[in-house]
Amino acid sequence: MILDGIAAYDLGGTGSAPALAIDAGGQRWTPYLCRDTLWCCCSDGEPKLVFAGGSSAVPGQPSIATYPSPDVNGCVGSIVFAVYDTARDSSRILYAKVDSLRLVLDTIATSGTLSESLPCVSLASTTVLATWQNGDSVKVASLQYGPDDWNTPGGWSTGSVIDSGAFHPMSTFSDGILSVIWASQEKADTFAVFTKTCPTSGNTFGLWSSATDQTKEHVHKKTNPVVAGCGVSVWQESTGNKWAIRGSVRGDTVNIVADNDGSYHPHAIAESSGTGPSVNTVSVKLLYTEGTAFEVDSGVYDTGVTKYVVKDYPVSNAATAATQYNNGCKLMNKGRIRFYACRLRGR
Repeated sequence: MILDGIAAYDLGGTGSAPALAIDAGGQRWTPYLCRDTLWCCCSDGEPKLVFAGGSSAVPGQPSIATYPSPDVNGCVGSIVFAVYDTARDSSRILYAKVDSLRLVLDTIATSGTLSESLPCVSLASTTVLATWQNGDSVKVASLQYGPDDWNTPGGWSTGSVIDSGAFHPMSTFSDGILSVIWASQEKADTFAVFTKTCPTSGNTFGLWSSATDQTKEHVHKKTNPVVAGCGVSVWQESTGNKWAIRGSVRGDTVNIVADNDGSYHPHAIAESSGTGPSVNTVSVKLLYTEGTAFEVDSGVYDTGVTKYVVKDYPVSNAATAATQYNNGCKLMNKGRIRFYACRLRGR
């Protein structure tokens, strides 16, 4: 099926809150919710039951990642999701390891309140990493559990990233570095998006970096931040009476999209490519929703439109030393090249 020139695929049955991962063989994995049940379309494309809930065990938004290397039977996925028991006012963060034939369920964390939410999973070779929101704090957990191990998981190593004032966290893991992003409301009228990184090896977390503010202004509300990679983060920001998608590209704040009906729930991936000796192009590939769900008639809803855009941003490819004192400089201005000479130190 083709929608607006882009191939679209029916990945499962009727449902909501889908997530997506691509395995090493290029196959799509899609967990989604249908009423009180969590399903996953694995590499064979067939829906597989992951968690059968009920009125006292309602699953929430899933997050999925696939192992970089398959086991002997093929690729393997890992899913994390929250489960809410409104009768007992309790919640859990659950982990599911799944392929087309097998399933293992485990509990990462439990709470006597409904405070556990928004989990996110990342995978290294044999390491599972999960982050989630606990009240207004961000928690992290790791587990040594390779793709070919289908025994009951051992204990999770848990810790805290942010103790208070953090909302809507998201995390990624790459090259041994765990990156976490979250929205913050420090005061009634002060809003920001922060990131932290931590070197991680197995179940050992290194020292967390200081929180880095991704935004240059703190007046407008911000939520749903995403780490896109390549020095890019993206978030949803209130601009007047509607929401837009903004981002930080190598430290510069940019406006990515601002639809008339509002822009919501971004998911983004950034890629960098060299376009010249001193210039790279960072491409931000953004999936988002234009408009929100609202009732237009009794039981009839307008649920908005899902859109995909690609925005390119030129960035400097020069090393940091290129702008240091006594290293010289060059300036391009209106088609002419102006040369400036700097006296070399000690000569």
